[in-house]
Amino acid sequence: MVKHSTAVVTICIGILSSASIALVLTWLYQTGCISQEFPYLGAKALLAYSGPEPRFESFGYVFPPLIIYGVLLTGTSPIAFQALVGGSLVGLIMQQMGRVSVSRLWQVLWTLLIFIHPSFGLMALYRPDWATATLLLMGAMTLLLDLAQERDKRLLSTGLALVLLGFVLAPLMLVRFEAWYLLPILAVTILVTFYNTEPPGFQISAALVVLFMSLVAVGAFLYFNWITTDDAFYFVNSSNGSLQQARNLAFVQQEKIDSSVIAALKWLITTVPVYLVTILGVIFSANKHRAGLILILLLPVFMLIISFWKGLFFPSASQLGLFLGLLPVIWWHAPPRRLLSRILITVTLVASLLYTGYRLQQNEFVPEETLLWRQLSGQPIPETPAVQQSLAFCQAERDIADLLDNTLTGPSRLLVDDTVGSGILYRVRRPDAFILPYQFEFVPALQNPGIYTDFILLAGPSSPVADRDRVGAFWSQRSPETLPGFQVIRENPFFQLLQRGL
Repeated sequence: MVKHSTAVVTICIGILSSASIALVLTWLYQTGCISQEFPYLGAKALLAYSGPEPRFESFGYVFPPLIIYGVLLTGTSPIAFQALVGGSLVGLIMQQMGRVSVSRLWQVLWTLLIFIHPSFGLMALYRPDWATATLLLMGAMTLLLDLAQERDKRLLSTGLALVLLGFVLAPLMLVRFEAWYLLPILAVTILVTFYNTEPPGFQISAALVVLFMSLVAVGAFLYFNWITTDDAFYFVNSSNGSLQQARNLAFVQQEKIDSSVIAALKWLITTVPVYLVTILGVIFSANKHRAGLILILLLPVFMLIISFWKGLFFPSASQLGLFLGLLPVIWWHAPPRRLLSRILITVTLVASLLYTGYRLQQNEFVPEETLLWRQLSGQPIPETPAVQQSLAFCQAERDIADLLDNTLTGPSRLLVDDTVGSGILYRVRRPDAFILPYQFEFVPALQNPGIYTDFILLAGPSSPVADRDRVGAFWSQRSPETLPGFQVIRENPFFQLLQRGL
């Protein structure tokens, strides 16, 4: 009965968390400034659902594909998807914390400290990729830590655990690109985990079982890239493929492999030192299978190092929320039994919470997080150029979308590169009215806009993708002579909207 009531409470809190996230994001979307990731994901899902043919070319190369399909399944609403993932994460962490072998006081205290930590809160609120990756890694590490125990202490049979691990890791490959580089590390982890307990043939078979589905997922995505763009790795450098979103390029931190280790440790120490304290305590208290245990606990650290190495990291508190989400899994496997360990965990949680909040207040993270923090806390938006530009872009995009929502009616068409106008496409929600680069009529519309289109949207001089606008690049000079019959009806630093026949 107690377990049943606990499960009901956990589910109810998860549902309430999902509803709260949805309400906050809806409010930000309608009145404030929301992360540009949401309109981008929403536009891709909308094109996948009801875009003009050939629609697969509009999203088949986009990474992360699992997030696109997730948004598609939640009614093409990235807000609904984030609410679902964020609420599930909250509920799962509560469920895991309830299984940690410490008193209820410590369970409640640590749960609250994790939930109010800015890194976790921001991740659960506006990072669908990292929130989903956290859910998947929680499952993967639960299975790996179970396999690292003696055979008679495992919750699942070895074969079932290996198969489930393979099915959990495969989606991770379609959420975070860093996970691709974890595959050889995972193979070594499996081999080391079974080194003293199983024969070599079993070790190799176990590694193949775990990696097979991940290799299939990676291969399938590369194939989709190849058939849509003739380049299997097109998504890596594409300005519209999500990995290299132009708005973040100015903030990307890329290091050499040795410097990446130092940079990752610096961020861990300053933002989530509790993870380092926890894994060091587990490693030093372990009596057996220490090598395999070290590799398992370092998997998310390897992901952070790879993120620096491959130029996928930008100064973001939310990215480190992953480590907070994994703590209950580790504590369940190896609960901190000494009072000193519990106090040290609590102190590092509180210290990092306060310091991360201070850094948010000092605008040390990416502009999107500064804006989100200031809007949620009701504080004035800082006058720093990067933050003001991010806010101005949100307002400019909403202004153009509102205008098009009223004027792009009936059979009217808009010529635009979706690198420039994906957010506007999502706000207008009429993909049939857009002429985009992957459509057959895009080139004819460029050559004869007066015949094919009623509106043209170009990137403005301050747009982060001004040099990647294929429509603007076609006309080197934007003037009435270049575009006969078209006149500018709305212009701001980020967009220029032209209409025919005024």
